[in-house]
Amino acid sequence: MKKYVADFNYGDRNVSGAIDYFWLNNTLKISADEQIEFLKKFYSYKLPVSKRSVDIVKEIMVREQTPTYTLRGKTGGGALENGKYIGWFVGYVEQGGNTYFFAANIEGPDYLSIRDKRIDLTKQILSGLNVLPK
Repeated sequence: MKKYVADFNYGDRNVSGAIDYFWLNNTLKISADEQIEFLKKFYSYKLPVSKRSVDIVKEIMVREQTPTYTLRGKTGGGALENGKYIGWFVGYVEQGGNTYFFAANIEGPDYLSIRDKRIDLTKQILSGLNVLPK
């Protein structure tokens, strides 16, 4: 894990603590801009992994697919130091020969209050930008 996080130049590359928990306990930090840059590298096969591996992950990421667009995304989140929770939704939309990358995060008092909102709000914004249908 440490090697790939470093090779991907992912966020602050801090993988301290339990190997299966650093991305959930707020140890690893990444900004929305860094998420977008990572997604661009992922999308264009510029990460140090095989094309086959990227293609598999791209298939797993499909959340909606229609004749006019494909929405691919991944959620994430966890507790913050201040007792609140953060929820991420990152991905991209392929539509009309264009690709639109997004990274959104919101905070709330508990996980359930943000679980669905992170996706709903992102889709509302993308619809307002005419990336997704209204």
